[in-house]
Amino acid sequence: MAASRRALLNDLDGHPLYFVNLPGVTRKVRAYEPNIADREASSTISPVVSRPLRMRLVWPGIRRVEECVKLAWKVACLILASATPALGAEDFTFTATGHDGASAWVKIDGQNIGATTSTVSSVGVGPDGATQTSNGVCQSWTPDPMGPYSFETVCNYKNDLGTYATISWCPKDTHKGCSGKLVGVDGAYANKAGTFSVLTKPGADDATDTYSGSGHWN
Repeated sequence: MAASRRALLNDLDGHPLYFVNLPGVTRKVRAYEPNIADREASSTISPVVSRPLRMRLVWPGIRRVEECVKLAWKVACLILASATPALGAEDFTFTATGHDGASAWVKIDGQNIGATTSTVSSVGVGPDGATQTSNGVCQSWTPDPMGPYSFETVCNYKNDLGTYATISWCPKDTHKGCSGKLVGVDGAYANKAGTFSVLTKPGADDATDTYSGSGHWN
């Protein structure tokens, strides 16, 4: 089958460009190419090609861009993963100091009823001796006077690994210490849970308490 040519547009140098149509192939050439008839006659490009040759020359570049984007995304994910490492199961001990803020109390039948807001700074020590400082805000209140507890407390803590919360219950005899649950919120603590126990002692003044205890993340 004879090949046909037709001028379509000029290249950047102002030379006219032609498309050479062969079975299953479209090839772009310049009008001033030498021996163009011989080139057309000797073209042996496989007729199984289903799209013009000039389109095939573009697609490899797009694939390379897609590969670069995918690679950049993988690198970003790895950086994010290293910035928020998962926390494994571990035992730990801690000491803390709390400072009372706003509070409201009233004494009824010889018992204090009310609630207190406090800020707490806690230093935890892991099994490898590494320390982690957490800062939190707590709310403590007196539950039903007929119940077994003297205080219930909820705290929200934040550190370099993420955020977590504690929920604790203190018996009427506070010298026995309090126990509670650990609830992971985000970062390395996401989807984590655990338990802890804590003993409270008076601090340097009436608005300060000190704490010591231990816990376990599952």
